[in-house]
Amino acid sequence: MAESRRELIGTTAVKAVTWNSKRTSLLIFNNHPTQILYFGFNARVTTTTGQPIRPYTGYAFSPGTGDDPTLDYWLIAAGANTDARITEQWVR
Repeated sequence: MAESRRELIGTTAVKAVTWNSKRTSLLIFNNHPTQILYFGFNARVTTTTGQPIRPYTGYAFSPGTGDDPTLDYWLIAAGANTDARITEQWVR
């Protein structure tokens, strides 16, 4: 199964993806034309400590690439109303 959704991310860290042991892959896509989106693994993520996702690019998490798609993922952005698209796939 798969699910996609839109989240508007601002300058305060938010938990955008909650731990799910059945998740098999995850894509976080920055759909904003100019602002950088950052991800981390807890509420302490900042624009300095987070991994950047540049405008109109994404980051895919899957076991095949050595990433763990089952974890919590927190997002923060360089500015308000940064359009993040999140796609999760999981097994039933």
